[in-house]
Amino acid sequence: MDAGEIPAKNFDHLRPLLAKEHFNLAAMSLKSAAAGGLCEFVRNMTTYYDVTTLVAPKKKALVQTQRALGEAIAAKQASHI
Repeated sequence: MDAGEIPAKNFDHLRPLLAKEHFNLAAMSLKSAAAGGLCEFVRNMTTYYDVTTLVAPKKKALVQTQRALGEAIAAKQASHI
């Protein structure tokens, strides 16, 4: 599962739960190993989502800049021939 496949509103609904003091691996593992593992999965998917949404626009800008650079280099090389 990729965090990009999960609607942003789902992560918005999770934020209050993530802010709770007891929603962490240590506290949940006291209840059960499965609860601790699920808690950690949810926290990690949320972190991954946050990072990918921060990086995605930068990746797009990088691709556009590299394309423009390639065109500029090609135009400069063509003018020297």
